[in-house]
Amino acid sequence: GLPAVVDGRLNLADFAERTGVPLPAGPYETVGGYVMAALGRLPVTGDEVPVAVDPDDAGGPDPDDPPGGWLLRVVALDGRRVSRLAVSPARLPEPRREVTAALPPVATRPTGPS
Repeated sequence: GLPAVVDGRLNLADFAERTGVPLPAGPYETVGGYVMAALGRLPVTGDEVPVAVDPDDAGGPDPDDPPGGWLLRVVALDGRRVSRLAVSPARLPEPRREVTAALPPVATRPTGPS
């Protein structure tokens, strides 16, 4: 189940099986390799990589998927390799809701002389 901490050396199929989070294929074989490719550099502890939920994957969105997708956070390194990753629902940005709620009254004010 999630949130969970997994081995960064898991291959993509095993990672998806254990977490229910599919990762896109790419020039990597492990979830740690995916994180390194997504960052475009060597990871450091605390790095976070968002994983979007693909609504086209396997016939539609999974009802268990969080609306903001998933977040992979580097928990531990073994040399330059990711050895442990935390997988959790991504936090949706809070300010967006406040901004959206504040817009309608501003938009209804008259803009010119009446």
